[in-house]
Parts: sequence; C-alpha cells; structure tokens
Amino acid sequence: MADLLWDLLQFPDGSNTGSRKPEQDELKYLEGLVGQTLDAAADSQAKAQSRSLHTLHLSLQSACKRSHKAIVSSADRHSSLSRHLAALSENAAELDSTVPALDQAALTFSTTTRDMNGGLLGPRRKKLVLLRNCERIVDVMGLPNLLEAAAASSNSTAAGGSSASSSSNSSSALDLNAHIARLHALYPDSALVSSVSSEARTAMHSMASSLMATLRQKNLKLAAAVRAVSWLRRIIPEIGGPTHGSTAVEREQCLASLFLACRLSTLTNMLSDLEPLRLLAEKEVGTDSAGSHAERYLKRYVEIFREQSFGILSMLKNLFPSAAAPLAAKESAGSSEEDDLRPLMSPMSTFSLRLVDILVETLTRYLGIVKSQTLYDGLVTQVMYCAASLGRLGCDFGIVLSCLGPAASGGGKWVESIKKHRALTNRIESMVGGDSSRPGSSSSRGLK
Repeated sequence: MADLLWDLLQFPDGSNTGSRKPEQDELKYLEGLVGQTLDAAADSQAKAQSRSLHTLHLSLQSACKRSHKAIVSSADRHSSLSRHLAALSENAAELDSTVPALDQAALTFSTTTRDMNGGLLGPRRKKLVLLRNCERIVDVMGLPNLLEAAAASSNSTAAGGSSASSSSNSSSALDLNAHIARLHALYPDSALVSSVSSEARTAMHSMASSLMATLRQKNLKLAAAVRAVSWLRRIIPEIGGPTHGSTAVEREQCLASLFLACRLSTLTNMLSDLEPLRLLAEKEVGTDSAGSHAERYLKRYVEIFREQSFGILSMLKNLFPSAAAPLAAKESAGSSEEDDLRPLMSPMSTFSLRLVDILVETLTRYLGIVKSQTLYDGLVTQVMYCAASLGRLGCDFGIVLSCLGPAASGGGKWVESIKKHRALTNRIESMVGGDSSRPGSSSSRGLK
C-alpha cells in the first residue's frame, strides 16, 4: 500500500518515468497514513505540523537571539555588496590600465640602477665597499706615519750612538717603504696609494738627508761613516737617486762623490770659522807689516786642512776601495773617440785636485805677506808635512807647490825654506834609519 501511495503521490498523471526510489522514512510515513482513517490522518497531520511549526519558531527565535548582530551585519554588508562590487570593478579596470606603465617604470629603474658608473646604486656600492674596508684603508693611510717614525728613530739613535737600534729602525723603514712600493705597483691608478707613496718618498728623502747630515759632522768617526754609507747604498736606489739604474761601479762612484761633497762642505765650514783671522791677514796685504796675523791664519788653516783632508781621503779608501780606480767610459755608438779612449777620472783624483786648489789659492794669497824667515820656514815645513801626510794616501801635492807665484815664494825665502826642510828631513831619516824613498823626502827633492 505504501508503494502504491508513493507512486500515486509521485506521479499523479499515472506516468512511470521516474527512477527515484522512496527512502525508509518516507515509506514509514506513508504506511502510517495508510493505517489511519481520513479524519484521523487529517487531525494528526495538523497537530504534527503545528508542533513542528512551533518548534521551528522557537528555534528561529533562539537563533535570532544568539546571532542577531551577525545577521544584521550580514544584511548590511549584503545591501552594500553591489556598491562594493562596482568599485572593485572600476579599481580592477584602473589596475589593468596601470600595470603596463608600472612594468615599464620597473624596467627603466632596473636598467638605470644596474650601471655601476652612472647609476643610482653605483655610489652606494662604492660607499659600502669603503665601509667594509675601512680598517684596511686606515692601516694603509698610517704607513707613512710609521715610516716617518721609524726614520726619525733611526736618525735619533744614530746621533746618540746606538748602532743596534739605528739598524733595526732603518731596516723597519726600508721594509715599510718596500711594502708601499709593492702596493703602488699593484694599484697604480689608486689616488690613495699614490698619495701614500708620495709621502713615503718624502720620508725616505728626509732619512737620506739625515744620513748625509751625519756625513757632514765635524768629528765624524769611521764606524758612523760606515753605517751612514751602508744605509745610503740601500736608500738612494729606493728613492730613485743619481745611482738608480746605473752599474755597480757607477753607483759606487756616485756614492763616493756624495760622500766627498758632504766632507768638503764640512771642511769649507771649518775653514770659514777662521774668517776673523782671515780679515786680519787681509789687512796686511800690501803693507810693510811683519805678517804676524797672516802667519797665525795660515798656521791654523794648514792644521785644519791637514787633519780634515787626511781623514777624508783615508775614510774614502776604507769606504770605497774602488774609488781610486778610474771609471771606464761607457761604450756607445754615438760616443766620441775621446770618450771611448780616455777613462773618466775617479772621485778621489778630482777631489784631491780640488783640495790642492783650495790650499794653493790660500797660500798664494797670504804666504808672501810673512816677512820673518823663521815664521816663513815654519809654515813651509808645515805645508810639506801636510803634503807628505797626504802622499801616504796617493795625494802628494809637494811638486805643485813649486808653481806658487812670486808673491808667495818671497824671492829666495822659498828656496831657503825648502833647503832647510830637506836637510831636516834627511837628518831625521838618518836617525831613524829611513830610506830616501819616503813621501816626505821625495817631495823635498821634487821641490829642489
């Protein structure tokens, strides 16, 4: 019966086209209706619907009480949804039209900032690299100060006589200068490294000047001269001095000339200290005075000349053994025949000639003023001893004294003084058993 009633309710026109089968609850409900009368079914169904409606009403009230705020908010948003959808549609259309321009701007920015030289990020990258290497840059910038401190310490300790400390400080200065030179070779285009290299070169020049000042000291000892010259051998090539790029012999010759120039400056300064005596002797020129002031001046002059010149030449032979040998001329296709055949004179030879010129010029000027034969003989003997002393070093200038002018020779006084000096020399040689080949006796014989 329930199936028949289902078919009747499902297909009121009697067609059987449906394929859905009834559920169990639907079949139970239809069986309940079939088992009741029409009035009972109508009454029970009305009550059931009333109860169900009341239950739904209570449930709805409870739901409204619990969720009325959400319902009201949902209703409000639903009412504004159409307006918001319209605005969203407009914004979407505007975004769609703006995206191509934004893409072009992003492409332009990327192209602009990618350039390291003219881009916006190039300077920023450089500053970041500078910030990361700040400590290294500070260390590089501090190298000239360290070099100057080492050079100053070397000069002060050298002046104080501490050879060990001076050598250590000088070695540190040379190592720092070599490190700066390597940095300059690695980064020749760096303005910072070029500036540091320039300051280092100035410091090395100052160190070389201090060493040359050491060579100009009045009481220069051989040990101090050896230290100063040895460091100059290492420093001058570093600063590109006159010995830079030459052969070993030429470098020694140039360094020997530098040493002689320093010592000649000292000798000149010491002789210039006799200026008050020279002025007194100058007043006796052309007068009938006995020449006592001239004798005092020449005596002191020859003493200083003999002591300093002997010290200079002896130091030169110890410091530069090859200085006495002539420097061969360079062979070149464009050199003259004279340059190819005649070697250059050694610094010692030219310096010796300069020393003789200084002495002869002074003797020529003031020796003839001395009228007393005794004083004259003493000066001649002093000059001959000076010539003999330098003759031991290969610089015997006794024969040159024969070329003095008439004013200096004083007529026959010069010959008499030479005879007395020769007699005195022979007497001394006979007493000590000396032979006649000594420099002093040869000088005297040369002047006879």
